[in-house]
Amino acid sequence: MITWSEVDSTVLSLAQEIIHLFHKDLADARVGFVFRSEGSASQGKTVWAKAAKVPPKLTPLLDLDFVVWIAEDIWEKLDIQKRRALIDHELCHCDFLTGMPKMKAHDIEEFQCIIERYGFWNVDLFRLKPTFEKAIQFNLGLPAREQPGVVALDPAIMPKERKGSTHKIEIDLDKHCARCGTKGAAASGYCLECENSLRLEGSLESVLEEMLSE
Repeated sequence: MITWSEVDSTVLSLAQEIIHLFHKDLADARVGFVFRSEGSASQGKTVWAKAAKVPPKLTPLLDLDFVVWIAEDIWEKLDIQKRRALIDHELCHCDFLTGMPKMKAHDIEEFQCIIERYGFWNVDLFRLKPTFEKAIQFNLGLPAREQPGVVALDPAIMPKERKGSTHKIEIDLDKHCARCGTKGAAASGYCLECENSLRLEGSLESVLEEMLSE
């Protein structure tokens, strides 16, 4: 069963450092981080982390522009340099240049076997040749809203495994709503309008589940 938990201070401090150094456009953005108990699977590979844009309908509830989940089981095994790389990678997907959150794809998409057979065969790959060489040398040792920043996302609002269900609401016209006092209340003690309002707030879980799905 997948569980969610609050990230530690290391995640937030590294994210703040990386944004300051490499992602100036995110200085005015709100980025929420949360631990997922384990990575997800995609095309036979384990996904270590994932960034997602917060949809407009959730911004009043979350006050975030982006959400990044990190697989805690993998995070615990990484050294500090790989942790930096993982956070930096996910932040590269986040674009806030226009003041509106957008997602960015990877710079290149290519199969390893094609590079092995033909080298840097197209313009995009050729432009990245110096970057590959540098990486090899490095590895060898050669206003109404809150202030911008990175925050730990409350795991209480993250999706939980559950089966689908239906809801039947019966209204008792002799009762008054415990929230607004209107005549007519369901078994919960709320009128239909308040019941729907509270359910909308609860739908945050299901929307987040969709937003952070594989």
